[in-house]
Amino acid sequence: MDTEATEHPAAVASTLHAERPGSAASQRRRVCIALAAVGVGVAFAAAVYCHLTTPKVRYATAEVTTGTLTIAVTATGTLKPRHQIEIGSEISGVVERVHVDVNDHVGKGQLLATLDKARLKSQLLQAEGAKVAAEALLIKSVASLKEAKTYQARLLRLRTLSSNRLPSELDEDLAAANVVRAEAKIAEARAALAQAYATRETVRTDISKAEIRSPIDGVVLARAIEPGQTVTASLQSPIMFVVAEDLRRMDLHAALNEADIGSVQVGQQAWFVVEAYPDRTYSGRVSRIHLASSNTRGATPNGVALPPPNVPNPVVTYETVVEVDNADLTLRPGMSATAEITTGRLTGATLVPNAAFGFTPAHAQVPRAEDDNERGRGMMALMPYVADRWKCPREAGRSLGCVWVLDDGEPQLAVFTPGPADGPMTQVLPLDELPRWASLARLRNDPVLLRAIKRKLTPGTHVIVGDGSASMN
Repeated sequence: MDTEATEHPAAVASTLHAERPGSAASQRRRVCIALAAVGVGVAFAAAVYCHLTTPKVRYATAEVTTGTLTIAVTATGTLKPRHQIEIGSEISGVVERVHVDVNDHVGKGQLLATLDKARLKSQLLQAEGAKVAAEALLIKSVASLKEAKTYQARLLRLRTLSSNRLPSELDEDLAAANVVRAEAKIAEARAALAQAYATRETVRTDISKAEIRSPIDGVVLARAIEPGQTVTASLQSPIMFVVAEDLRRMDLHAALNEADIGSVQVGQQAWFVVEAYPDRTYSGRVSRIHLASSNTRGATPNGVALPPPNVPNPVVTYETVVEVDNADLTLRPGMSATAEITTGRLTGATLVPNAAFGFTPAHAQVPRAEDDNERGRGMMALMPYVADRWKCPREAGRSLGCVWVLDDGEPQLAVFTPGPADGPMTQVLPLDELPRWASLARLRNDPVLLRAIKRKLTPGTHVIVGDGSASMN
């Protein structure tokens, strides 16, 4: 008891001595508070100075208008002749002579090339000999029939003269059988003769096919043979020439993305350009849309498209044919073209310039998620929130329309539903409430975004498209 009473006053005295105003701990605490106050003051003074000395940004704006919007889809393709034929040979042989070259105009039935006919002529002589032999066999068979019938008639006369005692019944049966056998020989000889005629005609046909002729009027696009070259016709006829019927009428075969195929119909107007004439625009009309799709791997022989291996989302396109008038023959087969197919036209639409979508003011108020607001408390609140990092919400291929308008000289966000677009303009559709997207769940109660929805883009509204220090996203 006495020990505790003695130590307690000593501990109290020690504590009081440590907390005296002139102690080292007290002085350190006052220094820290003073430094913090000075830091906050310096930061506040710097912010005020930067605000007062920063020049006011001059924004470039464009007006929301009312007008006509042409809706079009874009596709790339290749020009091809409307009617193109690959000419080959049905028989094998050595090319004896080629009568035409590429770019030559040919008529229907015109001789293009000739194969060596020596072997075929020899086969024709053999066929002629077989025909003569078959004719001789038929004559011989007719004579045999006549002989058998004469013998049969003689036996019948003998029976009459002998009062049915002669000839024997066996002799009569043999005579009748000889007649039937002779008739069969005649039928066989006639069949052999017909076969000989057919063989001869086959050889004659092969001789005619040794002369390669054009089946249409047109122009030679390709030639794949030379004199002396051996042509082998087996399961597939070898291609010797490619002839296009009329290059004044061509087709553009374009690959249309599956996302656009629903809006394209037969008869719609199309415009396209080629690299050879970049300053000229050609026109045409959609004449056919293939039902079967083709992707990055292609299609099976039966026309069923298959996805490529190891590609989770292959590009699926549909071949669309555009009829093209090529009266001046400036377009050539195989040219690559970029086409726009007009799928619709909107009149009296509210239009916003597309240039406004790529601009975000450097120090504007932007929507912030709830967790961002939580993190922004305390010392983090002094850190600037960079507007350039904010992107207009997008989900599953859909997006909101986000532009900036001037309100009392300050940029303010305006949000709407974007409609169809052409090159420079996009249609403005009303947006009454936010779509229920997962990406908008944390922004649904943000005051900046709620005010942005209430701002309506009407004709005459000026939207910001840039400034001297604009950030283009």
